[in-house]
Parts: sequence; C-alpha cells; structure tokens
Amino acid sequence: MGSAEQVTNAASAVHEGSPDPATARTTIVRRDVWALEDKQEWHPVIAAYAEAVRIMRGRTVGDPTSWAYQAAMHGSRTADDWLNTCQHGSWFFLPWHRMYLYWFERICRTAIESSPEVDDTTKATWALPYWNYDRGTPTNQIPKTFREEFRPDGSPNPLFVSERDRAMNAGGSMLPPETTASAALAKREFSGPAGFPGATAGFGGPQTGFSHGGRTIGELENTPHGAVHMAVGGLMASFNTAGLDPLFWLHHCNIDRLWEVWLRQTNPARRNPASAAWTTNQVFHFRDDSGADVTQVSGDVLDTEGQLNYIYDQFASPFRRVPTGGDRVDSRGFAAAPDEEPDRPPELVGASEDPVRLTGEVAETTVSVAGPSAFRRQRAEPERVYLNIEEVRADGTPGGPYQVFVNLPDDDETTDDNYNVGLVSLFGAAEASDPDSDHQEGLRYVFDITELYRVLSAAGLWRDDVKVTFKPVRVRMPEGARAAFTQAEPRPEATVTVGRVSVFFR
Repeated sequence: MGSAEQVTNAASAVHEGSPDPATARTTIVRRDVWALEDKQEWHPVIAAYAEAVRIMRGRTVGDPTSWAYQAAMHGSRTADDWLNTCQHGSWFFLPWHRMYLYWFERICRTAIESSPEVDDTTKATWALPYWNYDRGTPTNQIPKTFREEFRPDGSPNPLFVSERDRAMNAGGSMLPPETTASAALAKREFSGPAGFPGATAGFGGPQTGFSHGGRTIGELENTPHGAVHMAVGGLMASFNTAGLDPLFWLHHCNIDRLWEVWLRQTNPARRNPASAAWTTNQVFHFRDDSGADVTQVSGDVLDTEGQLNYIYDQFASPFRRVPTGGDRVDSRGFAAAPDEEPDRPPELVGASEDPVRLTGEVAETTVSVAGPSAFRRQRAEPERVYLNIEEVRADGTPGGPYQVFVNLPDDDETTDDNYNVGLVSLFGAAEASDPDSDHQEGLRYVFDITELYRVLSAAGLWRDDVKVTFKPVRVRMPEGARAAFTQAEPRPEATVTVGRVSVFFR
C-alpha cells in the first residue's frame, strides 16, 4: 500500500463493481476532518462536501443519486435490491460499508465536479474526510463546521441537522469509553467462530450470510461504531435515518480506516477471512454515480488503493486506551492481544434469573455460577471466560451506551476501571424490538473476561454469585451551556431490557 503522499494510477478492475480501467481515477486521499478544520475554517474539502449534500438533497427521492435514496440504502421501510441492505451483526459489516462509502463518494465527486462553486484543484483531489474522534478534545466533539446553521455566505448549512443530541450540537464531548477502538484492535481474529453462543464475535463480526440485522455484535461494530452513533443521537441513532446526517459518512470513513489500522498490526499479524463464503459468495447491489446498478463482493474491496483508488492520510493507533479488567496491557499501555481462541464450544455455567431494565440509571444483576458444571466436577480452570449480555431490546431510542462491570466493589468508585469489561452501545436495540425486524432475538454482546477472572481468582475475590453492573455513559455537557441544559426539559429515556446475562467457560 502506498503512503498518503503518493498519488498513483488505479489498478485494473477485478469484478463488475470495481472501477473500469478506462475511466479509473487517480488515487485520492481521505483526510482527518479536524486536521482540515485546524488548517482553515470552511476548508475547501469540507465546503465542497456541503455543496455535494446540497445538490443531492435537491434531487427527487426516486433518483438513486439523491440524498434520500442513498440514506435509504442503509435502512428504510422499503426493500428491493438496493434499499434497506446494510450489514450489521455480521462479518460483512466492514466490507458492505466500505462499498457503500465508495459509491457514495463517487456520487459526491460527480456532484462536486458539476458545481461552479468548487475550484478546480478541489474537484481534482476531493475525497470524503473522516472523523477521528479518538484524539482527545476537541476531536471528540462534532466538528465545528457541522454545528453551524449557516455557511459563510449566509445560506443554510447543508452539514447541519437539528436532529442530533442537543449537547453534541452545542459542542458537547463524547467520553473515551465511547470513542476508543483499543478493545477492537486487540482482537486477533477478524471473525469469531460460527455457532458458538458464548464466543466473542471477533474484530469484524460473526460468520453469517446476508445479515441486515444480526444478533451478535462484533467488537469494532460495538465500539466505537455503535457508541458514536448513539452519542451523536437523533438521525444517527437509528438504522433507518442514520445516513441522512452528513456526519454518518465521516464516521464510517473512520471505521473503515480503523479496519486498515487493525490489518497493519504485526504482533501477531491480523488477516482478513480467506474463505469463499466471505470473499466471493455473497453479492451486494449498489448504485453508481450515473444511477446504474453495480454489484460487488468482499474480495473486490480489500485493497483500498489498488482496487478502489483511495488511501488514508495516516493510520495512527488510538489516542488512548480505556483500561478494562478484561484486558492485558502491553508496554505502550494498549490492550494486548488475548490468547488464541480455543476451537471448542464454551459451556454455559450460569445465567441471571430475571431481565434487567436500563432506564438511564445504574442497574445491577447477579449471575450464579455455583451450580453443577463439567469444570466444577473436574475441578478444572477454564481457558477462557465470557460474559454474555443477551436479548437486548428497547421500547424507543436509548439515551446512550452503558459500561459493564463485573464484581464492582460497592464502596470504591476509584477502582472502576479494574472491573470494567466493556461497553454495550445499544445501536440497533430499538430495531431489535420491532416485530418486523431481522433482529428477532434481540442483540447480544459478548465480552472476554478471562483476565479479570484470573486476577480476581488469584486474589480470592472471584465469587460464585457474579455481580454485573451497568452504568450509563452520556455526553459531557459543554461548560458554557451547562445552565441552559440543566433548566431545559430532559429528553425521555427509552427503557432497555436485557433479557439475560450469562457466563460461559471454555
């Protein structure tokens, strides 16, 4: 792969949906939107994106290159070969969204090239920016250009939408548990084993067929992907409306970039799946910049420069890791890769008796692992220990994600991080409650808590009644607006129901 400074001719096409060699563009560079804003207010790249959004919004809903149609490809109440086809809870999550971004970017470029408001240099080099929210303040805020209601000429700003979390639109900040990718980047395997109810889904999601809404959420899809969706809120908080917020596309560019960051790790090496079930068998439909039908498979989009003619300007690791009790830490302070997953099914050793209701406050449940099990009969220690948060549904859009803790002491909040095993983003929980949804069994999150189990066991603190605590994570209010937000009527918080919390040994 080339560096961000290299601009090379595109490689020849390998599939129907790949660029035509006769019309292939030179390689373009996707840049950090906050770096662009630091260079110049209303940087030409951002201003050109605003112009593309304006043009696309002016097209009729039935036009495949319109703003509404492109958003409906991600989610809508209507389904055909193109609409309502986003892949979630699946190992196709990353390649599908890469394809989606690629064709959307081409539609934007064509719109930009038609506009007299954009200079020729920007037209020739324009690419979607990405939002790297994991570099601390202010990058964990919505970029300023997207929060302004008007452009410099006084016209309405196409990048601003009022349907967002009001704190975020006022300059509020997301918290590190929402923005970090450290847990995802620590995963060795792209996909978890199929058919194992207690096993983690890996970096990229569980092995599935076509999956508009799968049950088990992959590590990167959960955090930061789902957490950022929920923190931005409003349109971004729902499958069916997320693509209507211009931030959606920058957020997903960063998720796409993090896939490249994961692959560049070498100790141990990370690899994409090689099976035909992932690379060639599942075909996806999209619309190109002329509105024509195009198809792609995962194998068409594995080399962003050679196949798709774009690269990222940098591949830095996360700004910081959020320590969790389920992680080991390497010498740099990042989550170290866990031991390789055993290839045998895990055993259910305990489950909660009653559902847990999450209403915006701290909630707890207990899982008893004192009953009979093969491990207890053999007096054996498990190689891996997993915590499952299962059958997650909501009666509306949740207020935000929750951090999950195991055996959190009652009287010492300073030790929270030592017992933190991860975060449930809840993106898709409302859809999981729709009787017409593909999420018929609700969402499931799986955390590998082996290291925490070992630490607690060695200290004599692991107990057979495992306490699981849920703490809400909410946007940090901007200081200047705190009083106004305190006086304003709070948004009602939807109730989230966790049907079962369970512990598996392997």
